[in-house]
Amino acid sequence: MAKHRSLRLQKKLHVGPFQQFGFALSVSLQAGTNAAAAEALLEDFLRECVDAQQLVFGGGLDSGWIDYDGHASATEAHRGQVAAWLRARPECAAVEVGPLTDAWYGPFDAL
Repeated sequence: MAKHRSLRLQKKLHVGPFQQFGFALSVSLQAGTNAAAAEALLEDFLRECVDAQQLVFGGGLDSGWIDYDGHASATEAHRGQVAAWLRARPECAAVEVGPLTDAWYGPFDAL
């Protein structure tokens, strides 16, 4: 049975209408990609994809997390746009985008 919590407590706990979602991300680079090319890819990704959609990114391309910047959630559209942007880059050999997951309580091992 669900507990009755005030809106103030729900907001503090990030549950109910205040629940936030994000998704895991994993990228494998093409063999032979040097460090400078990987860094350039990451900078382009942050500027052109993440910042442009008002998202935040934590981690690295090999294993990272994307969430919406603010009190809203990432959406299925965000997942699709991030995956499409990365798959269009020749440096990326494989791209895995996890399902939308509770950004505060997980599970975080969705990939």
